[in-house]
Amino acid sequence: MTSDLAGFDRMTATTGDGAMRGATLSVSTHPLALGISLFFAADELGEEVGAVLEGEFDVDAAGEHYRLSAGQVIVIPSGEPRRYEGLSARGVLYRVVVNKYAEHSE
Repeated sequence: MTSDLAGFDRMTATTGDGAMRGATLSVSTHPLALGISLFFAADELGEEVGAVLEGEFDVDAAGEHYRLSAGQVIVIPSGEPRRYEGLSARGVLYRVVVNKYAEHSE
């Protein structure tokens, strides 16, 4: 895939999990039901912007706890662990993550 958008000009693959991954950024959506969690260790990811498109989520990130609902956004610094847990029968989370290795290549 080729685009004029910064960070996506090197996008090479679309996966079956609702994610697009490129050399610089990864973009994904995650439908999460009540009680289902996503967890990422501190050393796995770079800076992240997470937006709640639908439902409500508990978010633990950078040593803090947040409760986010549709329309709210969180920015998580690089190198921090993060966990999202669905609090609704259906929730949708949109994530844009700077790939860890891309942060140090410039």
